[in-house]
Amino acid sequence: MSRRRNGIELFRSWNLQTLNCFGKVSYRSNDEGNYSEFPQLHYIHCYGCIHGNPPSFVHKLSKIRVDDCSQEYIKNIPFLKKVSVDSNGREDFNACITNFASSEQLEGLCFYGNWQYINTPITNHIVNLKNLRTLSLRSIRFCSEEINILSKLPRLEVLKLKWTRFLGKEWKIQEEVIFCCLISLQFIGSNLEHWQASSSNFPKLEHLYFFGCPKLREIPIDFAEISTLKSIILRRCLPSAVESTRKIQDEQREYGNDNMVVTEERFWESKKSLREEELEVDN
Repeated sequence: MSRRRNGIELFRSWNLQTLNCFGKVSYRSNDEGNYSEFPQLHYIHCYGCIHGNPPSFVHKLSKIRVDDCSQEYIKNIPFLKKVSVDSNGREDFNACITNFASSEQLEGLCFYGNWQYINTPITNHIVNLKNLRTLSLRSIRFCSEEINILSKLPRLEVLKLKWTRFLGKEWKIQEEVIFCCLISLQFIGSNLEHWQASSSNFPKLEHLYFFGCPKLREIPIDFAEISTLKSIILRRCLPSAVESTRKIQDEQREYGNDNMVVTEERFWESKKSLREEELEVDN
């Protein structure tokens, strides 16, 4: 792994597998149009944004700009499995998502809005990502009808809602909306107050995380009927949310699931920032 703050040119780094940079990353191919210097480079992580075309054999990219997500750009990285995209202030990223549909190996997508919480409409374009297993949405706003569209992703296993804003502060899930393969659902820094859902909406759910959700009043009591549920973790949440979780745990035990674990950390007990907790969950 290479981590540097200043500009650097790497030569003969044939065994380099991970490149981690704090600034921006710019790539230039050699005179023959290839990247023979980095035959094993599979993961590029940049705290700024990646400029130029990355090596075609790269597997993970973080972050690229939404303006760069053209069909040609994405087709040039056919082995891409995970990618993070920066909205750069743009509200509509559905064209970008449509282009990713051609990336047959893509399993993980993280989309960054900005700290002004852009209103990003989620449409049926995202359903084209049929192999997507992990989706992370950060610093965007949406309504419950839009977030329910994600249930149409046939292989989605992990959904992370980070610093997101629910319009109306409510997430209402209709009975016919089913996240059929979802295993892990995470809320970090959310304004969600009311959550209406049932066990039938999440038939395979195993893990629930609530970090920094100070307005959420309760977890749907019907989750006690989710037989696969293994853990619920709450940090910096209301006492009423914790109490509802304890009721779920009690009912789970009545159904014979003695292994379901509830972990609670109160505001004054927390020694970690939300950012540290976010990194902990990601790892």
